[in-house]
Amino acid sequence: MRNFIIALFSLLLIFQFNNTVFGQEKRHAKKTIAVTTVDGNVYIGKLLKETDKIIRIRTESAGNITIKKKKIKTIDFDYIPGFKSEVKTKNGKAYKDYPSRYFMGTSGYNLKKGEGYYANTMLFYNEFNYGLSNYFSMGAGTIPLFLFNGAPTPVWIKTKVSAPVVKNKFNISGGAMFGTVIGVDADIEGVPTWLYAAGTIGSRDNNITLSVNYIHGGGEWSPALFSLSGKYKITSRTFLMADSYFSYGDFEGGFITLIGGRTMFRGITLDYGGIIPLAGDFDFGLYVFPYLGIKIGFGR
Repeated sequence: MRNFIIALFSLLLIFQFNNTVFGQEKRHAKKTIAVTTVDGNVYIGKLLKETDKIIRIRTESAGNITIKKKKIKTIDFDYIPGFKSEVKTKNGKAYKDYPSRYFMGTSGYNLKKGEGYYANTMLFYNEFNYGLSNYFSMGAGTIPLFLFNGAPTPVWIKTKVSAPVVKNKFNISGGAMFGTVIGVDADIEGVPTWLYAAGTIGSRDNNITLSVNYIHGGGEWSPALFSLSGKYKITSRTFLMADSYFSYGDFEGGFITLIGGRTMFRGITLDYGGIIPLAGDFDFGLYVFPYLGIKIGFGR
């Protein structure tokens, strides 16, 4: 576990150093960029030339294109080929997905640099996440129980690093979450910590993810908690989605699954479905609890 933490933060330092040093170099030719013009057209291609007045790119379908700077609305110099988390309709409305996360489980993909969202689940779970680079993101959250007669309130911060093994086909990620409970009189032994590693097979739209999680609390580590998650795009704005969690030890043979869908609206994504707790012997019957969550985007 110590080696995992060292590797995780070493990767973080590498990505941050790369972003700081190379981000200050002059933008060079042959880099893939996305140019959005004031009339709503988007051109994607290799950067050939940039001056104060024009930018020239080489596209696959239209060859070399020269665009006047005064006709340009935005230029994305951090464009990632195959990144399809945002869908625009003919009237320019944006519908945005967040491939870094399922209902609650994480994937091997990450947020894009400058991209963020606020997540609310079942009114009580609140979290912000933001991409500091294409490979590293941070988040913070709380369940504000202090609103109910000053009840103890959990808060946490989290980090995530990711890297493509095969671009848009196989991604890996790792992360950590550190928390505490505000308003507890008794001392908490150590800092509650959640560590995980995940691997995702498939594109950002259609994929499956297996992750392993370890939770530290009360002075000891939990048995391994596994999660199996997946999503499948069925329309331009809707996904089928599922999260399943299973462990061994005291919970041998039992698991919890979330199944439902995700629909993208303008500026908001809506997650909905049911939580199904299952025990190995099924003695207590089958129950389905409703699940509802939203993500509101900000940043780029």
